[in-house]
Order: sequence, then structure tokens, then C-alpha cells
Amino acid sequence: MRRQTERAIELADVTLMVIDARAGVTPADKFFADQIRRAGAHVVLLANKCEGRAGAAGLAEAWELGLGEPVPISAAHGEGLVDLHDAIIAGAAAVGIDMFADPETDADDSFDDSDEGRLTRTATRWRSGRTSSPRSRCGSLWSAARTWANQH
Repeated sequence: MRRQTERAIELADVTLMVIDARAGVTPADKFFADQIRRAGAHVVLLANKCEGRAGAAGLAEAWELGLGEPVPISAAHGEGLVDLHDAIIAGAAAVGIDMFADPETDADDSFDDSDEGRLTRTATRWRSGRTSSPRSRCGSLWSAARTWANQH
């Protein structure tokens, strides 16, 4: 798991780190936050399970990781997706990626049917706004990333 995480951090333009806000910051969270800081990666810290007041203590505790302001979300309830969208846009801009660039002008003629290719196409559709709203764009990108991660 460690090598896989280190490789993912190395390859990512923006790293998304998710903690369970109900459980609070765990030793594993601290370890991976340290890995992200050492790599110098740009990170968006997500505190999941923040519906209602359930994760308030964990959300506050997330600041201790030193990764910036945590974004409160609830994956199960679909809460915080617009904030997640905004954080990803800001993170991409911080590393020089224009999420609103026209992917058609930058696309090459090759078609990659690998898992990574499908994830890239999903991200391209997301960047180009071919989905209707920030919420659905985050949902489609989240779904593709989760599918890819579950297969590896």
C-alpha cells in the first residue's frame, strides 16, 4: 500500500487525501500526510462523513495534518461536492493546469482504452464542462477514479 501511495502521489498533479471525520485523524492519516508533505505535492484534504454535526470534531482535527484547510464532504449524502469542485479547480490552477481549456484543441488522434485512458477521458469531459453541473462533474470524475482505484 505504501509503494502504491507513493507512486500515486508522484504521478498526480493534485493529490486528494480523504480522512474519516467521524474517526478523527488516525496514525495512518498522519503517516500519509507526512508522505504528501515530503513529496511537495499539491493536496486537497477532504474530511468525509461530515453530514450534520457528525464529523465536526474530526474536521477541526484535520488541521493538525498541516495540509491546509480541509474540505468537508459527505460521499454518502452528496454534500460538499461543489466545495470539492472548487478545491480541485484551485488546486489545478496552483500547479498551472487550466481546467477550462478546450481539450479538443489539445487532443491527439490516439485512443487509449486502458483504465488510465478512461480516467483521462472522464477528466477531459469534466474539464470541458460536458457534464451539466459541478456536482455531476465531480460525481463522474469521482466515479472514474474510484473504479480505477478499486481495480488496482
